[in-house]
Amino acid sequence: MRHHTLNLVRLQLCIALILSNIVIVFGLRSTEPRPLCQALAALLHYAILASFAWMAVEAAFMYKYIVCVFWKPTKAFFFFCLLFAWGIPALPVAVVLVIIPSSYVWEEREACWISDRSVFFAGFIAPLSVVLLFNCLVFGLVLKIVFRPSDSCAGGSCSKVKAKAIAEAFTARRRRVIRRIRSAVLIVSTLGLTWIFGLLQIGHFRVVFAYAFTVSTSIQGVLVFLLYCVFNNRFRKTLQAHMEKVRRKSSSTNSS
Repeated sequence: MRHHTLNLVRLQLCIALILSNIVIVFGLRSTEPRPLCQALAALLHYAILASFAWMAVEAAFMYKYIVCVFWKPTKAFFFFCLLFAWGIPALPVAVVLVIIPSSYVWEEREACWISDRSVFFAGFIAPLSVVLLFNCLVFGLVLKIVFRPSDSCAGGSCSKVKAKAIAEAFTARRRRVIRRIRSAVLIVSTLGLTWIFGLLQIGHFRVVFAYAFTVSTSIQGVLVFLLYCVFNNRFRKTLQAHMEKVRRKSSSTNSS
């Protein structure tokens, strides 16, 4: 159940990333008509905030997974995650659309994006900074728990065989958790660096950071595929089992 819920969380993250990339590729320069440009800018703003919100949900999920060994996420928990990650990002977007809709057109650069600096920092930079800080805090707490030695056999209360079994289980669990943390940190780092490059597109180095922003944005999908699919043992085993099933079915059909 936990793996299924975690996969659903990652699916939502991928949907938010796909949505933001589609707007960047096809709608970022569509400044006319003006209402369409404002709608595309608002959609891009919302999609980016939602992707970071889902990263925060994954970090919280990871913390619960480590702290509560026998915890099983319920449907109500996932429903709450849906409301949080898809609902909260809509609030700053709705406020901007109601109060200052004109800030969603950047006429100087002919782009559909936030042009007002105060709106940009309050409605975009501040939420992203909070999520990044939250994720770093959660990763730190998880690592502290993972590397804390097990006290199940403190004072020599266990036999050598039991102590060895506990140590092996602890080591295996720690390796699984470290792999998940590594994947999550890489995703967060890539997304964070992407928008740092986007913010630095000013002055003499504007072209350099524009290329860096383009490259980092383009590798997001590849990175997600590598970390969540190619390097995922459960995914590889499932794929191998499916391919073996297809091969057997094909061979039986040919023989008949």
